[in-house]
This record gives sequence, structure tokens and C-alpha cells, in this order.
Amino acid sequence: MVAIRLWEMSDLVALLGSRRTGVRKCGVSEYSVGYTMTALRISLFLLLQFWSAGQSQMTEGESRKLVAALVPNVKKIRHQVIELEREHDGCVVYRVYQIRLGNDFPIGYWSIDTRTAEVWNDVVFERVTNKRLASVQLVIRKRLGVTDDEQSASISNPCYQRKSN
Repeated sequence: MVAIRLWEMSDLVALLGSRRTGVRKCGVSEYSVGYTMTALRISLFLLLQFWSAGQSQMTEGESRKLVAALVPNVKKIRHQVIELEREHDGCVVYRVYQIRLGNDFPIGYWSIDTRTAEVWNDVVFERVTNKRLASVQLVIRKRLGVTDDEQSASISNPCYQRKSN
């Protein structure tokens, strides 16, 4: 994790190449405006880095990407809905269905461990893997810093066996 002291911020800004022209407009030099803008950009970047590093679970958008990777050829399925069914014990369950002529036709239910991005079919109670899913899982696990031990523990305790509230 990156640690930076506030007094080092000015050194960092100087290294990033703030311009100092010495021209003053309305009592404010371009240097001070450029310095302030650069400092704000760096501060925002660092805040976002600390925020994402502090997250230990995936976002709803990431879990929806996992479900989308499972649904068979989305282009052929019209009026498809991916809906969050419920959350329990570190898992989310999504329901996917198609709407046709006012009726719902189920496509499937999937459980996702929000820490490890492991996915199970919630109808037949099996762990799900495929190439599209694996590539999405890899990105999420890398961002979350999931260890092999965490992944193994999740696989041995699937979402469908956890107590639901």
C-alpha cells in the first residue's frame, strides 16, 4: 500500500512537472493555479486507490458481469432480465429470466460468493466454470487480493450450503 505524507505532496507535484510562468492574473499566479489543480488530481487519485484497496467484496456491477458471462448468447435472448434475488452470508443470488407476452420464462439462478467471485448454479447446486467466467473472475480476484486459501475455503463451503437469513 502506498503511504504518502502531506508534506511530500509538494515534492510529488514538483516532480510531475508543474509549470511556473510567473505571470499573474487577478493576483493569482499560473503556478499556484497549476499547483492546486495538480494537487487536487493527485489527492483524488490517491483517495480512489485507498477506497478500492479497502474493499474486500465485489461490487454489484462486478457480480452482474459474472452472471452475464454465464447466460447463453445474450443476443439471441430478447427481453432478458438479470435481477438480484437476495443476499445472505457473503453471497448474492441472481435470477435471470426472459419476459415474453407478459410471462416470465426462467433462464437460471446463480449464487456468487462476494469475496472470492466463486459461482454456483443455484438450481442443480454445482460450481460453475467456463472461459468467459474465468476471465472476469481473474480480474475481480486480482482487485480484491483473493488468496488461494480463501478460494479453496469458498469452494468447500458453497453459497447454497450456507445459512440464509
